[in-house]
Amino acid sequence: MEDAIALASAVCDSGGEVEVALQTFEGKRRPEKEKLICASERSYLWYEKVGDWMEQYTPHEFVYQFMVRTGRVDDQRLASSYPALYETLRKAGATKIPASAS
Repeated sequence: MEDAIALASAVCDSGGEVEVALQTFEGKRRPEKEKLICASERSYLWYEKVGDWMEQYTPHEFVYQFMVRTGRVDDQRLASSYPALYETLRKAGATKIPASAS
């Protein structure tokens, strides 16, 4: 939907110049698309090793690693979006912020 809005805006602002509209659209949306593609790649690479992670991590560590696997969610975002879950993971020592930092 954001791409459609950006494309419509670029077309309206281009004065009828299709090439200008497309360049404007690409310049605006490409960085966002690159972030999403990078996060997607990090996620599927994480899933390729899910068996290893299940053996390597405690259940709390596994949940934490799953939640931050793409790099788009950090401790602050996790704590703000899911405070009860984050506190449970923190108390279990699974987060980057240790349980002793309360």
